[in-house]
Amino acid sequence: MRRTDEGSFVQVTLNSVIPSPEIEPRQVLKGVEHYGGELVKLEPSFEPQTEPQRRVSLEAERPFIDYYEYADAPGYAIFVVDGSTVRAHFYVGLGKRCWRTLDLTALRTAP
Repeated sequence: MRRTDEGSFVQVTLNSVIPSPEIEPRQVLKGVEHYGGELVKLEPSFEPQTEPQRRVSLEAERPFIDYYEYADAPGYAIFVVDGSTVRAHFYVGLGKRCWRTLDLTALRTAP
């Protein structure tokens, strides 16, 4: 979750390229202490010539990040809107079971 002058927003990104039907999440990170320049190590081959700039950019963003979570877990998510509440249910692999549920509304309204 990122804080801006206009309010906070939650960004969710997904990877749906599933290498095998049964997969468990790897590299699970949870907490703002994991957000920063070291994140470039998650994708070391992504434009390696820009690594120093990417590190600086991530460090500059760090003070505005109020919630951070990462998992290398290809699959999909189902977003459920129930009145004014939005939840994301994350499934890994072919998605026979829900791996994680996140209340996105609660994140935005947390102090």
